[in-house]
Amino acid sequence: MIELAEKSKGEIKFFKTNLLEPGSYADAMQGCELVFHTASPFVLDVENPQKDLIEPAVLGTENVLKQADKTDTVKRVVVTSSCAAIYTDAIDCQKAPKGIITELTYNFSGFTGDS
Repeated sequence: MIELAEKSKGEIKFFKTNLLEPGSYADAMQGCELVFHTASPFVLDVENPQKDLIEPAVLGTENVLKQADKTDTVKRVVVTSSCAAIYTDAIDCQKAPKGIITELTYNFSGFTGDS
């Protein structure tokens, strides 16, 4: 990433942040007009999905949005997700028509493959 930045116009800055810590993104957002929140924490080895996945995803997104709201220069926030949001497991991909997940089949655990 640094090599790409050195060959490009502009600059890249790195900030130490913590998705779960309120205010952690304050310095990083200063002077920004656009904030991209591109993913939530996602791991496969969890003991408590609510505590290990859902709560960090919700709290993290909430922290980013609250900080963006407090930052005068921010005009827009784009929130995306990870690939984990579009399918539940490999069998869903296998059952999807032609093996392709679309807006008609994504994240639908009741998919039967009969479309």
